Amino acid sequence: MNYSFYELLALFFLYSFLGWCTEVAFAAVRHGKFVNRGFLNGPVCPIYGFGVVGAAVALAPLTGRPLALFLASALLCSVIELVTGWVLEKIFHAKWWDYSGMKFNLGGYVCLEFSILWGLGAVFVLKIIHPAACSLVRRIPPVALAVTGLILLAVILLDLAATAAAVRRLQKRLALLTKLAGEIHGISDKLGGTIYDRVSGVMDAAGETRDRYDDYFVLYRRNRAEEKAMAEAHRAEESELLTKLRAEGRQVRELRRSERRTELESRREAFLAGLTEKNPIHNRLLKAFPQLRWEAYAGALEKLREVQRRLGRK
Repeated sequence: MNYSFYELLALFFLYSFLGWCTEVAFAAVRHGKFVNRGFLNGPVCPIYGFGVVGAAVALAPLTGRPLALFLASALLCSVIELVTGWVLEKIFHAKWWDYSGMKFNLGGYVCLEFSILWGLGAVFVLKIIHPAACSLVRRIPPVALAVTGLILLAVILLDLAATAAAVRRLQKRLALLTKLAGEIHGISDKLGGTIYDRVSGVMDAAGETRDRYDDYFVLYRRNRAEEKAMAEAHRAEESELLTKLRAEGRQVRELRRSERRTELESRREAFLAGLTEKNPIHNRLLKAFPQLRWEAYAGALEKLREVQRRLGRK
């Protein structure tokens, strides 16, 4: 069967939409709620469009041989899924789906179970749905088919650009959250270290003070009669100096604590703002890809998912 460019374009959009419907139905059965599946915002999953159209064009000679069609379709769809997953990870440095926990997987991008499902699905579509779809598309006037196809192509390209920009913003958001979390831990560690140093210093000073007072009392008893007045004068000077030093030390410590508290609160507020920022595209992507893994921002991504789940229950 020969296809024109616009017929292939129409079939691509049709199967992309049907693939999206399949994903939504699967998520509804599995999770009991609607999830807008797919990388794009619109109701399309292009990977299905590429898979079915590619199989319809490349595997047409095998339509009369079901077993060969099944094996070839499984291989073709698996290659498309593998390449798509690898390209998305290289572009965005994130894994959008992961089959690592399943048997006979290849890099987590594809696995035997889903490859079999792709093969069975492709045979069903090519044998049952595709002839009716071709008949429907060829009933559309060529001009209307071309105009509609170009409009849909422009829309999907705009959607792709908007989604890519949103993913970049999500990546920056996670990077900021990770940085803020690290800074908060750093400030906390610094405060803890300061407290430890202060306590250790006080203990050391107390030990030195006890030693000095022992020597002082020996000297005091030895020269009690002669140096009583001088000792009292010295104690008054020491007391005054010690009081002054303590007051200055308290002022310095309070100032440092205040500065660190202010810095810590600022980081915490920025961290919480990043977690609770309302971005519908980010929320949709996190729901659509529950197995999304971003190695560089694993902690921040988990925090973001936790906040999203908590807000979703309210």
